[in-house]
Amino acid sequence: MAEFTDESAVRVKTQLTDAVHAPTELIETSITDAHNALLERLDPRYADAVPVEAELIRGETLLAGAYLLRSVAAGASVRARDLRLGDRYIEEGNRYAAMSRMADRFEKEAWETVSRFLVPLTGGFGAAATRTEPILGED
Repeated sequence: MAEFTDESAVRVKTQLTDAVHAPTELIETSITDAHNALLERLDPRYADAVPVEAELIRGETLLAGAYLLRSVAAGASVRARDLRLGDRYIEEGNRYAAMSRMADRFEKEAWETVSRFLVPLTGGFGAAATRTEPILGED
């Protein structure tokens, strides 16, 4: 299934227009990862819907933006120069924390945006109850 969003939408949302800090390949990876994360929880009724609901496009864009911001933050944190996001200027010392907070907001908004399209969660994420096993010789 094709992704719901594209590079242009993610660049506009994140204001990361600098291809040095956010190359096309990194954005495409972020979109693919976001799409796969969304498909894992997407109600099958919406998986192949045409046209794609606007909220799904927006949610995937936000989620891809969150993944992209975290990747750029991790890479930028090791470089010794300041970074500009649109009209915002992030100084070297605040870079990782500021971009991580922005990514957290994007991710929260993404999941809220698509919530009505998701299969309700039952229990933990992939957690399974197992029989208790004694350790260290305990009975």
